[in-house]
Amino acid sequence: MRRDAIRFVRNPMRVGMAACCALLLIGCTTDDWEERRSEIVNRTRPLIFNSDGNEMIYYPTNAPFSYRGFCAQRLDHYWDSAITTLSYCPWSSGFGLMTTAKAGEFYDRPIDLVPGHTNAAPVFLRKLGTDALEMTSRFCRERQKEIFVSIRVNDTHDAAYPQPGTNPKRSWLFPRFKTEHPECLYGGDGDGNPPFGAWTAVDFEQPAVREHMRAFVRDFVNNYDVDGIEFDFMRHCQLFKSVGWGAYATGAQLKLMTDFMKELRGIVEAAGRRRGRPLLVAVRTPDSVGYCRAVGIDIEAWLEAGVADIWSVSDYFQLEYWDENVKLAHKYGVKIYAALAESRVSAAVKKQSDKGARMLPGRNTVESFVAEYAAAMASGCDGIELFNQSCIPTLDARRLNAIDPRRTVGLNKIYFALVRGSDGYEPRHWLKDGMKFYRRPFVDPGKLVMIPSGIPHSVDIVVGDDPARGGAATLKLLFGVKDPVVEEVVVNGHRAVLTSCRDGEHSFVLPSGSWKQGHNDFTFIPHAAEKDVLFNDMALYISFN
Repeated sequence: MRRDAIRFVRNPMRVGMAACCALLLIGCTTDDWEERRSEIVNRTRPLIFNSDGNEMIYYPTNAPFSYRGFCAQRLDHYWDSAITTLSYCPWSSGFGLMTTAKAGEFYDRPIDLVPGHTNAAPVFLRKLGTDALEMTSRFCRERQKEIFVSIRVNDTHDAAYPQPGTNPKRSWLFPRFKTEHPECLYGGDGDGNPPFGAWTAVDFEQPAVREHMRAFVRDFVNNYDVDGIEFDFMRHCQLFKSVGWGAYATGAQLKLMTDFMKELRGIVEAAGRRRGRPLLVAVRTPDSVGYCRAVGIDIEAWLEAGVADIWSVSDYFQLEYWDENVKLAHKYGVKIYAALAESRVSAAVKKQSDKGARMLPGRNTVESFVAEYAAAMASGCDGIELFNQSCIPTLDARRLNAIDPRRTVGLNKIYFALVRGSDGYEPRHWLKDGMKFYRRPFVDPGKLVMIPSGIPHSVDIVVGDDPARGGAATLKLLFGVKDPVVEEVVVNGHRAVLTSCRDGEHSFVLPSGSWKQGHNDFTFIPHAAEKDVLFNDMALYISFN
């Protein structure tokens, strides 16, 4: 049983009188309640799927406006799969607009961004008296799957899409709260765009912001049949206006946010007691403690205080190795999940292609995601959280969703030195000097990384496979010149000799006993030039075929 959970409940200052009374009304002792919570927390949930709810907003006009018609858009893809838990985002959520009629600001505006599609939220409410989260909850109940509602704490898609012919600061995504409270925004009225983050982000130092969030969190956990709530701080990672304008979060701001998270946990706890079953809390944050603190998240204080049962880490970028997060989460008895999003490197490479940017094939494929599965699980993660994989054109999402992250032996894999990287949102997008928090190799094909010739260069790649279970390993390096740049690579002290080089793509077949499960050191010395060499990409291919 988690000591933090026990401490959370037994301390009446944390539970509150209403929750204590609810405990008595349902005829449940503290020990009984905590045993039930422990059983739920420790359930096997190897694969959580986070869906952004776009199917309701971009609903095909030729599809039936019915429960089955709604499920056919995306939910049916999750039925015959390894997914145990669906974390459903009612669209932009947070301080944006939502497809839920009983929580937050309901999105009843028409949109015409995609021909042949429409915002179906008001249609379903008018014709069937239901909404996206209610139907998703029904779907999960019918299939004995767990459902969380995922709240994007500070989503700012509203800063990017102005309605044509209107004030660009009032887009078709702009919620009423932001119109009525310009003083709560990073940009305010006329302040312009901050150097970090978006001008439409809300500032949690403002009491109105915290009160608004308390209100819609209560509505979600009281009005919908869900098993828990996820607070998503990665979409997008911005909390305090001062940070957006170049500062780092202060101690007072960190404490304010920690206290606020305790309040939200208390709201969820009270709702669970009223309905007679514990509701879980998950948080999704950056994977670096230092980066988290700089933006305003004292993640260790949150875990110690027991405000979360599940901690998902990473999204657009991964700053550290999974095992660092595992140590911290398990120190406080919290479940840890590797949150995997799509790679956007290809878009950055395309923009820089005229300057020599290239990449090895394989990102956003089943083989790449399965390699991330294996590396995360071998590092001690309790499971995987996938984010919107059904929207990646190059990915066979149905095939991926059928794979249990715990059972990847015998599946081909591609371990990239850096899977996600440039394009989209980088660490520097939300935080001054955000790139300094990288603790992993920075081999980014979209960044034109130059390395000096004649100097040993080492890259650490975490491998989830155990070589004793089979598999042939081939290391590939991609450089910006056609001729061979590297003749050999030393892998954990073992030499691997170049077997082929074509158009700058170097291949090395790794000898038996050279690679291992866990961290692997790959060291090579570029020698083909007297000047710096363009290092495009690096990947380890494990083949069982």
